[in-house]
Amino acid sequence: MPIKDGFQATQAIRGFEASNPLQSHSRPAITINGRIPIFAVSASLEPVQREYMESLDMDGWILKPIDFKRMNVILKGITNPECRRQEAWEPGFSWESGGWLLASLAPVPPLPALGGEDANLPTPPEEPKAGQSKS
Repeated sequence: MPIKDGFQATQAIRGFEASNPLQSHSRPAITINGRIPIFAVSASLEPVQREYMESLDMDGWILKPIDFKRMNVILKGITNPECRRQEAWEPGFSWESGGWLLASLAPVPPLPALGGEDANLPTPPEEPKAGQSKS
């Protein structure tokens, strides 16, 4: 029996991401998705669970037994926004095929340079000048 199911693991990962903002957007997957893509993999997912998976910020799903050719097509959407749009769920989409829950996410804004006014980081206190006390 696993310690966490996939839904609980997704909540933990998204919580970690929220408390530990990404420090680099150099990877296309991060720039496009803004987070670690998470796919539900199960033999028993039902279409009625789609909204719940979206509410947990899951990105997609694929059903078992896994069709690896299909999985490769879906996963191209990690770095290719057009592939993601083509494989996104919409009314009439075949649930059994798996895919992305949303066609796109808002792009992640670039991080400000550290130390500048835009960094929104606390500024360390100034060191006292020679001869001044640290009080």
